[in-house]
Amino acid sequence: MDVLKLIKFAFVVATLLYAVVAISAVGRPDWGRPLLPDQPNAPLFYGFLFTLALVDWVGGFLVGGLAEMPAALRNVPSRSWPQTRLVIAAALVESGAIFGLVLAFLFKDSRVALVACGISAALLLMTPASGGSQEPA
Repeated sequence: MDVLKLIKFAFVVATLLYAVVAISAVGRPDWGRPLLPDQPNAPLFYGFLFTLALVDWVGGFLVGGLAEMPAALRNVPSRSWPQTRLVIAAALVESGAIFGLVLAFLFKDSRVALVACGISAALLLMTPASGGSQEPA
């Protein structure tokens, strides 16, 4: 099995495990419950963390699609660009699931983590695990 595909699989499994942790720690999702809790700063906090998650998801998706190493990273020693690209993209995408897990713990609502983990897993599956080897010059 290709090492990059194994790394990608490990990131997907880790992301899905966050959903399991949220359900076991917070409880089963109650889909009929209002989305925002009755706390004064809840909408602001939800918006802030989901904005961070969205920025990370978009950043991971964009990094995952780069065919060549960006000029800012060309001086950094690395094995190959496809490996570096996959790890950077997967870490960014997975952080969106972590933000969802944090919100699930704070507001005692596992639905947030399930949605965030689902989005992260889907984006990880779309991230290329191979590519033309672009060695730094």
